[in-house]
Amino acid sequence: NQMLRMLIPNDSIESIRQKANQNDPQALLDLGDCHMFGLKNMRVSKRKAYECYKKSAELNNPEAITQLGILKQEEGDLR
Repeated sequence: NQMLRMLIPNDSIESIRQKANQNDPQALLDLGDCHMFGLKNMRVSKRKAYECYKKSAELNNPEAITQLGILKQEEGDLR
């Protein structure tokens, strides 16, 4: 988790959400990581992480495509 915290920008969760709502692929990935790993004081929600990774992957973010694949392999289909 410590390594992941270093990868998430210092932006507030509100700022990340705002960018994600504008379909920013990196912000969607970051928000997915926050949901997946409980970063930025968020509760873990693999379903919400899946939704964020999926949107980011649809915007051709290769990291999100990887995270989505890992999540699907570990958890199955979370639609």
